[in-house]
Amino acid sequence: MFGGLIPIGVAASFPVARRRKLFIDLAPYVVEMAAHPWAGATLEAADMTGSRWNPEKDLSFIPLRPELVAEVRFNQLDGGRLRHPAQFIRWRPDRDPDSCRFAQLETAPSLRLVEILRP
Repeated sequence: MFGGLIPIGVAASFPVARRRKLFIDLAPYVVEMAAHPWAGATLEAADMTGSRWNPEKDLSFIPLRPELVAEVRFNQLDGGRLRHPAQFIRWRPDRDPDSCRFAQLETAPSLRLVEILRP
């Protein structure tokens, strides 16, 4: 449905100066939605129709060619989405986007509360 790309959440805000630099740095990667892997997908299908805290919030985005890899820090992956916004760390020119999969993430083993609290 999404051309192999999975929307998992957002990155935390950047300071204004960093946003200006990103605007310039990312301009060559801007693509029309018709040429993006998500072309034809609906925002409803991606559950990206609005913020659960503020339904009026504009969640529009500018599609980019999926060629860059960003390393991010996050504290929890919950059902294929980030529980809280990720924090951008750095660009990874040494990585290919196709090499970035959920399977590479280190995850803590699941624990059932009843097992932890068992007398």
